[in-house]
Amino acid sequence: MNGLTALILLVIAMLILVAEVFVPSGGTLTVTMAGVLAASIYYAYKAWWMTHPHLFIAYLMSLLVIVPGTIIYAMYLLPRTRFGRRIIQEAPSLEEVTPFQNEQHNLEKLIGHAGLAVSQLSPGGMVTVNGIRYHALTETLWIDANTPVIVERVTGIRLVVRPMQEADRKPEPLVVEAGREDPDLLVEEKNEADMLPPPSLDLDFKP
Repeated sequence: MNGLTALILLVIAMLILVAEVFVPSGGTLTVTMAGVLAASIYYAYKAWWMTHPHLFIAYLMSLLVIVPGTIIYAMYLLPRTRFGRRIIQEAPSLEEVTPFQNEQHNLEKLIGHAGLAVSQLSPGGMVTVNGIRYHALTETLWIDANTPVIVERVTGIRLVVRPMQEADRKPEPLVVEAGREDPDLLVEEKNEADMLPPPSLDLDFKP
């Protein structure tokens, strides 16, 4: 009778172990399983140690295989069940990831470009870059609307921007009006003229 009780308790302990894999309980089911398994070992000891010690030793040796085997089987079975797939989020497919990667690559081309805050960024909001609206974030406290911004980097599919500073503004090219000479060119010609040796004076005095 004690031997049958030990085997029944062993089966119950393994079922609790499988339940722990499927329904994490913060260790409650694990402690319960350990108690049931200890009771199973106790009844097996009472049943076989005095009369058939080799059966008790075989029972203990079997636990070294049954317990890890149950855990491995439960982990194998978990992602293949409907309940397990709800717990473990499936990895996105290549078709789902590719559009995200393409969008991120296109946004990375905007790094360093100037834009304009369409709405207040605190920290999220909308900006326009090259006439197109984008979702953006700022690492400062906030950016007011209609503030010029610079794209610093990309996080996910959002631009990270900061307010434009005076150093970010590119100098305008020098435009020379028609009929006027380039002042830089005049300076260069003047410098070249200063480097030429003075003309020699050949004064022919006749008596």
